[in-house]
Amino acid sequence: MRRVRLAAPSALVPPKTNRLPSDALPFCELQLKVSRLKYPCRWRYAQVVPKEANTIGDHLKRRRLRLHLFQADVAKLLGVDIGSVRKWEENISQPAQISLFRIIDWLGYDPRP
Repeated sequence: MRRVRLAAPSALVPPKTNRLPSDALPFCELQLKVSRLKYPCRWRYAQVVPKEANTIGDHLKRRRLRLHLFQADVAKLLGVDIGSVRKWEENISQPAQISLFRIIDWLGYDPRP
């Protein structure tokens, strides 16, 4: 059986230098400025804002599109599922009473006639 001789721990430590870690990276002070789009890339401009808001869903969609928000964003703000917001905007269903209070608070007015 052959014995392997290990190096002393001091031999494994790299020699000390006067250089700072930042000296090794001269490009770290480089600043990049990039122009950004005003709205997210996936925003669909083809969505139509309702001219006349007759239902709560129309009021929701009008405000959402004017603020350039997604249905998921509105759902998160109102504390509901994204499917609920979609159904309200398509006038398939009406919001529950607890959601209606949050909608009124988010809209800033009561959309009911």
